[in-house]
Amino acid sequence: MILDLIFPPRDEDVLVRSLVPEDIDKMMSPRLVEHTSPATISLLSFKSPHVRALIHECKFHNNKRAAELLSYALHSFVREYMLERVELAGVRMLLAPIPLSLMRYKTRGYNQVANITERVAKSCSLPHRAILAKIKDTKSQVDLNKKDRLRNQQGAFACEKVNKNATYIVVDDVVTTGATMAAAIEALKKAGAKHVVPIALAH
Repeated sequence: MILDLIFPPRDEDVLVRSLVPEDIDKMMSPRLVEHTSPATISLLSFKSPHVRALIHECKFHNNKRAAELLSYALHSFVREYMLERVELAGVRMLLAPIPLSLMRYKTRGYNQVANITERVAKSCSLPHRAILAKIKDTKSQVDLNKKDRLRNQQGAFACEKVNKNATYIVVDDVVTTGATMAAAIEALKKAGAKHVVPIALAH
């Protein structure tokens, strides 16, 4: 409390501090976003101020509490909806984060999505691989329309050789037009992946 008086916390940090895992359970609303093929599964609504706070704090401030709560959301979905089905089918499953460009990673110092997928891979006993690399330093997508976003992300990713029999769960923090995820899926398919499950923490 004394530190907060000296260094007033950000409004979104205050929102994140107010949340507990039970709140995430209530906010979970998995839905398909038909901007990619296959469709991206979105777990949370970005319209919620609490969800926006989680995403922003994790992305721009490396907020550990926000990362923990978003990891909880992804873990819940992977464990309850995906893992059992894959295990029943005997299919190998891997978690792969959407990467940052080298320049953006150097500037930020971390990949917020990888911070989350690494936690979930460990908690779910799943392999975790940074199988994708961002080879194009794309412009920020915030002010771009859908057409320009698609053009901006075209050819942005490269992918190492994949196991054609594995299911790759590709995770990003937010899906808007689907341009980033579509480019990542395209790179995976070019590398030989036949089974891709795209997941966004929010839409």
